[in-house]
Amino acid sequence: MRKKETTADELRNLLQDKRVILDCGHRFCLHPFSNTLVITANGMTYCHNCYN
Repeated sequence: MRKKETTADELRNLLQDKRVILDCGHRFCLHPFSNTLVITANGMTYCHNCYN
């Protein structure tokens, strides 16, 4: 069974105006000056400072 695919535009719309607590413990809010949000292959989420 094939998984549903989401485009980058759909993901942006989903995250708009939401504050997300990442697995690294930091908060992420999507706006023009956002830091990088990293989603790894195993589903973990990190900010640009904590992803190594």
